[in-house]
Amino acid sequence: MAQPIKNFKSIYRRAKKEGLRLKAHVGEWGSAEDVRRAVEELELHEVQHGISAIHDENGNPILISTFLYELDKAQFNPSNNIKRYLKTSIYTYAGAYRELLISLPDDIAAIGKLVCDQITHPPMYFTEPSAYLEDTYYGKFASYPSHRFKNEDELYITAVSMIAGIFYLDEEGFGENKDVTKRLTVSCRQASILFSAILKAKGIPCRSRAGFMDFDNDGDSYVEHWVIEYWDFGENRWVLADVDGYYEYEERFGYSQFDLPRHKFIIASEAWLGLRRHTLHKNLDIYPTNLLEGVCEYLLMDFQALMNNEIFYSYQPMYLRSGIQALSENELCELDYLAELLEDPDGNIERIEHIWNTKDEWFVLMNNTQYIYQDAFGESCTSEGK
Repeated sequence: MAQPIKNFKSIYRRAKKEGLRLKAHVGEWGSAEDVRRAVEELELHEVQHGISAIHDENGNPILISTFLYELDKAQFNPSNNIKRYLKTSIYTYAGAYRELLISLPDDIAAIGKLVCDQITHPPMYFTEPSAYLEDTYYGKFASYPSHRFKNEDELYITAVSMIAGIFYLDEEGFGENKDVTKRLTVSCRQASILFSAILKAKGIPCRSRAGFMDFDNDGDSYVEHWVIEYWDFGENRWVLADVDGYYEYEERFGYSQFDLPRHKFIIASEAWLGLRRHTLHKNLDIYPTNLLEGVCEYLLMDFQALMNNEIFYSYQPMYLRSGIQALSENELCELDYLAELLEDPDGNIERIEHIWNTKDEWFVLMNNTQYIYQDAFGESCTSEGK
């Protein structure tokens, strides 16, 4: 009866993916032992047991024990898994600002626009000013105070620090159409953190994603970037949104930056596997000279973000300090496996969590400023030395 069990598993996989209800009878799917093994493996639960009778060719009754198993729709509905993304991290925790965030507008686009209005992206101060952007949104970039950093990412790593910074620059707090003197100068990761903090405070599950964005909408080049996925309860799906700047996709491309089509964004796992398998036919614009190493950093940031730990971009595992060329093929294959899981984080959440709880070398994080202690004290400052 191996073939029916194989078919049973195939139907199960589809049911799990689509959130359907699945029932199976022993008589339809093989012997009692076959079904018992499948039930244990697939974690179905018994909902009914009955006795039925059929007759042989001579008309004699044959009693058959029939078990009814069910894959409850709620068991694998993605909305069950999204509850984890209501939880906050040290980065998205709102603390004493929670009631303030709850009082902000409830509409996703309005929240997104409000976040955009609090932020100026650092590259704007290192490139030729755009008269259109100055007149429409920011005011004159030349008015930005010379004593302030032109990249304040390291000042505002958490949502709480960003909210405090917003009030420090403007005692009115969150406001619309601010000029550059009253905006935080932070990049995409920080924008996603602030947006997440607001959504989570309002009871909207969301998660940051690290990967690569097609800003020109032509598919020619993808730039390293962080975005947000928030859960739309009405449509029962994750929605891709970006709050790092004014894209005006509604007018230019026919869709909103708060509901982006999936082709706009390459998740880090897709980029990693594409490079490793030589199947990625898209240009990635990445800061590190070693393309695979740059993608590896985003792969691990995306992994951490999916575990509600949206690490700062300079925080990377210590074991990568010597560069990706120092990794063995076995270590690269482990990253391949992680990338495969991250392509479907909801379906693979248990295995991803297992890695999160056991793969220590991916969690001994360092940043560039901490390297001086490693250099000075060596093994004494590692987790084992402590």
